[in-house]
Amino acid sequence: MFKMSFLNLLRRKSRTVLALLGIMIGVAALLVLVGLVEGINALALDAVGGMQGVYVMQDGATDDSLSIVNLSDKSKLEAIQGVKVVTPTILGVPQTVDGKRNSMSGGIPVSVIGTDPGQVSNSLLATAMQNLKEGRMLRSGDEGVVLISTKLSDDRKKHVNSTIKINDYSFKVIGIVEVTSDFYSNVIVLPIEDARKVLDFEEGKVNSFFVVPADPANVDKIDKIIDFKYPDDFDAYSAQETAALTGDILDSLRAMTLVIALISSIVAGIGVMNTMLMSVMERYSEIGVLKAVGWTNNNVMQMILLESMFLGVLGGIAGIVFGILVGELIGIASGLYPLMTPMLISEVFIFAISVSVFAGAYPAFRASRLEPIDALREGQGD
Repeated sequence: MFKMSFLNLLRRKSRTVLALLGIMIGVAALLVLVGLVEGINALALDAVGGMQGVYVMQDGATDDSLSIVNLSDKSKLEAIQGVKVVTPTILGVPQTVDGKRNSMSGGIPVSVIGTDPGQVSNSLLATAMQNLKEGRMLRSGDEGVVLISTKLSDDRKKHVNSTIKINDYSFKVIGIVEVTSDFYSNVIVLPIEDARKVLDFEEGKVNSFFVVPADPANVDKIDKIIDFKYPDDFDAYSAQETAALTGDILDSLRAMTLVIALISSIVAGIGVMNTMLMSVMERYSEIGVLKAVGWTNNNVMQMILLESMFLGVLGGIAGIVFGILVGELIGIASGLYPLMTPMLISEVFIFAISVSVFAGAYPAFRASRLEPIDALREGQGD
């Protein structure tokens, strides 16, 4: 029966191919979209996982790039008992780098982070950019100099003492670092006042603060104190809270992928159902003969369901291969690679088979209920 069911799909090759294309595209879309969400999640968790401090933004800001706080507020945070140091941060995306437009069309754009040059080891960058490969780190009093990642060094052919132009300002590369998170692979770090100049950021303002406690065990305590003392000024986030906030955002993205998965499954299911219904209608005489020689309703159902299952298996395999290729192309173009784990691939494959079998259930039921004489008569009529 397995061989017969498989060979039945080859009777109308063009129709079978169209059904397989529907399944393949649905599977590939689901695999890539979920993989991208999981890839973003992994990068975000990796970026905040080693954070040994409290990230402080403007109250109500949903993102640090949308946060604006007064630089003078630094003294409020420094006055909190148990705080070791408070490091201000300015960040943004420059319009041009080395005279070329800096946009998403060329992948993930280069971003700029300005920090106190004497406090890099006490900033949010401390964990991500601690592995110096060449040159030196930023120091107090530095200006007109930058740190770049090994990725930017390779991509833009830069080395220590090279010049890099950000918007209309030129800077000397003084250090190249190996980042511990790909989240920072396209980041240029420079003294905060240079960042203010490059990004045309308002005087006396910064995007955020990074508060480092004297005792790392007091991170959550200081987080709560800041939220309690300045509820209308700041939102404070520890590593755990930042991860939770990121998780909430990604949950919304996951919900979107589920909607897309539902739509793709309906489209693929309709394709499979149409293929199987047409196949059944064209084989009335054959089904009539099979039932006349002793095939039961269950035998007929199994034959049609096996055909549907084979469509799901072949479409699922093709979709996974296509999805992996598309994911690689996205990664090469943008630098963001979808995270396609064996578990995700297995789940998507099972999903493809399940949708196909479910879509083939009605044609199988209809075929199994045909009476031999009626099936032969209708088949001869066709």
